[in-house]
Amino acid sequence: MHFRVAVAEYLPFLNLEIQNGTVIMTGPVAEAFELLANRVNFTYTLQRAENDIWGIKGSNGWTGMLGMVSRNEVDFALGPFTLTYDRWSEFKLSAPMYVDDVEILVPVFTWRLSLFNMLAIFDYKVWIVLFLSIILLCLMLSIIEKCDNPDVPFQMSCLKNLWSFTRTLLQKGKLQRPEGYTRTLLTVIWMVSAFVMSLMFSGLVLTNLLLRKARKIDSIQDLIADGNIQPIVEFQSSIYSAFRRPLRKNEIRPRNKLGSMA
Repeated sequence: MHFRVAVAEYLPFLNLEIQNGTVIMTGPVAEAFELLANRVNFTYTLQRAENDIWGIKGSNGWTGMLGMVSRNEVDFALGPFTLTYDRWSEFKLSAPMYVDDVEILVPVFTWRLSLFNMLAIFDYKVWIVLFLSIILLCLMLSIIEKCDNPDVPFQMSCLKNLWSFTRTLLQKGKLQRPEGYTRTLLTVIWMVSAFVMSLMFSGLVLTNLLLRKARKIDSIQDLIADGNIQPIVEFQSSIYSAFRRPLRKNEIRPRNKLGSMA
């Protein structure tokens, strides 16, 4: 028996060369196929697929090696082929020798330290609440002082209280003990709040320095949502055909974001 076999280069498993117009293959796949030919006792002629592609189903039929099989240009094609629904529906596939998972490979996340990394420890809402709390406490204490002593300038009282609360927030101590129970209570509440905020901030800074947040890509949806990654797949491969298939209901197509390598 003699067979016409479609092949495509698949390094390092299958290497193809042209010698005197004849396709010569080497590599582990070639050795396994040669062993099969000797045991079953058949001869073969190799035909290389254009652009070394496996093939997908398009508007004009199948391309690549599968197109050669579909047009009866060859008797069968030498894989490995990934099993897809379209291929299983239209071609007779041999039993799989092994199963390999399809994975998404992304570049290593690079972390850069800047001033804004420190500000990003807290959400902007936390910084807004912190700022408004200082302003509110300054106004409350200034109004209380103005009621107790009308001769004290309101603007100077606000600036003094602002400076005092800022020193407390930065853990620089307090200049003097406040007078009156109300002012003492407000000052103590602020000191405790500032102490808790400082502990949380220092802990989160240490966590971000030691345990850096890495980008997490676990699905096609994560890949689409990340605007800094350009997906690249092999041209007219099984994954390429999966991205081009008709959409299901409520499904997102990544085709517009897709790049391909020949």
